[in-house]
Amino acid sequence: MSAMILQGARTLFYKEVLRFWKVSFQTVAAPILKMCAWRSCRARRSERRKNNKDNNKNNKECRHERHDSAGRTHPVLQRSAALLEG
Repeated sequence: MSAMILQGARTLFYKEVLRFWKVSFQTVAAPILKMCAWRSCRARRSERRKNNKDNNKNNKECRHERHDSAGRTHPVLQRSAALLEG
């Protein structure tokens, strides 16, 4: 009988220890991992935006001066270019 009680106490202790580690992971480690993932994603997005700005500066044509396949500027883009110029 006492062996059964000891085994039950040991099982209960083991489950409580596991629960303690699970709760500590959820309250400490999970927010830290989330913050690291967020910063990593944010840094990559910032780097992409920086590269896109550099590429746009190197382009010879502005966004509002794009042409269709026949080399004509689209009328809507012409109007928007006129609005942007002034």
